[in-house]
Amino acid sequence: MTRPVIRMLWLCAALLGPPQLQAQAPGAEFRVNVNTAYDQQRPAVARSAGGSFVVAWDSTEAGGVAGDVYARRYAASGTALGGEFRVNTTTRDRQYAPRIAADSDGGFVVAWLSNAQDRIGLSIYARRYDASGTPLGDEFRVDGTGRATSAQFDVAMAPNGAFVVVWADHDSIVGASLQTRYVNAQRYSRDGIAQGAPITVYSTPLFQVRVPTVAADGAGNFVVAWFIGANSIWARRYDAAGAARGLSFRVSGAGDDVDRPRIAASAGGAFAIAWETGDEAFTDTGVYLRAYSAAGRATMAPTRVDGRLLRFPQIAFTNDTQLVVAAHGDAIYAQCWSVTGSAPGGAFRVDASSTLHTPLLASVASDGSGRLLFAWQNFSAAEGRDIYARLFSSC
Repeated sequence: MTRPVIRMLWLCAALLGPPQLQAQAPGAEFRVNVNTAYDQQRPAVARSAGGSFVVAWDSTEAGGVAGDVYARRYAASGTALGGEFRVNTTTRDRQYAPRIAADSDGGFVVAWLSNAQDRIGLSIYARRYDASGTPLGDEFRVDGTGRATSAQFDVAMAPNGAFVVVWADHDSIVGASLQTRYVNAQRYSRDGIAQGAPITVYSTPLFQVRVPTVAADGAGNFVVAWFIGANSIWARRYDAAGAARGLSFRVSGAGDDVDRPRIAASAGGAFAIAWETGDEAFTDTGVYLRAYSAAGRATMAPTRVDGRLLRFPQIAFTNDTQLVVAAHGDAIYAQCWSVTGSAPGGAFRVDASSTLHTPLLASVASDGSGRLLFAWQNFSAAEGRDIYARLFSSC
């Protein structure tokens, strides 16, 4: 090959940028919410082993400007199974920021924040549904420690329907430096019955703790991850009965400022944690990923994913050895990874918006065959914020 041809190929590669792995056979994006008045935002998704899925979000449309939590069910093909429905039954003030998790048959639980529902400040509420979308009882309060709950929590569900909710809170002591911060976990049976008192996953009188996240494997074992100030991501493993499987351990390495960890687990018990990073100038420096075996041994060092993924990472396993990370930069991007730290290609774009920097806050889920579902919010001057979703057959 001649030198001019080589130079031309190099220039073409430079202009095209890094290679993109296109996920297989993406479908068209579709709007999830029916009502378009005011803002629909902060989506969360969950998918059953058979592929049916649910999208939840918060809306300022019904219940006034205060807002409510809505959800909509879909078949594996992406066909809507009815319209959107309101999850919360208490509608005064504000209900928002839902999290959702599903069992293997398509039953699901939605958790959310409620402001001033039974006391001053925020509380966490949840509601269970069967696979047909029928409520299994009324909403119920989760955080029963009596402390001042933070606005950060997460939920995970085992294939048999048992679930766990995690959250961060602190003692109501005057003076931030004296407040003990906690990461808590409350286990529930498949019938929605609380299993014992909340578990104190971590507590400290010295540092800030926040952004807890949780994932469950096929046997109901779960892993919790969270941020500890100053500047690190930690995690701890538990069995299905709530017994700790060792001490807390640090996930992130030294370097950039870290934030917003998100965790996922495979059916076989492997797990992975993604988080975003920044620098002292508050500039985004990318999303990092680290994976672990079912025994809790790291299978890869903290590794930066494709540079197009910048903020609010989300993560899902497609099988026991492969996972996908999604985040937003100037659009919604995702990248597939193995648990050993190899990526088969660069990022692929998830959304099909004609404008950049409007799609935000991706959520991702996978079914038992590795098929992917993404949801996100998008903004238009004409309609405000709406929720969109898109299906991909695989990584």
